[in-house]
Amino acid sequence: MTKKTGRDPAAMVEKAVSKLPTTERERYAEEWRHDVAAAPDAAAALQVARAARSMSRRLWWRHAGLALLGQRGRRALVKAWLIVAALLVAMSLLGSLFYLVAACALVLTVLALLDAGVSSRVIRSVEVASVVLGASAFAYLWWAWGVAFDAADNFQPVPPAADHGALAGIILLACIVAFVAALATSLIRRKR
Repeated sequence: MTKKTGRDPAAMVEKAVSKLPTTERERYAEEWRHDVAAAPDAAAALQVARAARSMSRRLWWRHAGLALLGQRGRRALVKAWLIVAALLVAMSLLGSLFYLVAACALVLTVLALLDAGVSSRVIRSVEVASVVLGASAFAYLWWAWGVAFDAADNFQPVPPAADHGALAGIILLACIVAFVAALATSLIRRKR
């Protein structure tokens, strides 16, 4: 155990290994354990353990992104998007916290997609752009509906800024179609 921080590098490596996708555990566990054991001093061992923790996070994000893109199989694809959909439904029930939590979920989803290592930059760009634009259109649509309901409750006209709900709905549908098309193209290219 190191005296400076009170952290055990071997325990840090074991925790990092436990967070890895199961397909990667054996390879990295052996490598990281060896690197910690071969470190010349406690500070170097701690540095190796921190690097292992960072790499473990990065590999987990890549695994999540590949699942969102369908490159880990159909079951992982359905499971990943059901989790995202369940989070969106849960967030919509939170009321005013919805926008903050939705923004965080959007950022995490986009980061996972960016780190997934898709087959081409064009496909990646279409996927990321459709997620960002679709989420923006969804947020506007949600806001416009809320404003329209509030105006109707108060017997007031709908503000002009909220008049574009139909356009936002069309943009949202177009983004969904673009994302699914890019995902299908990615899966077809991967099979070749």
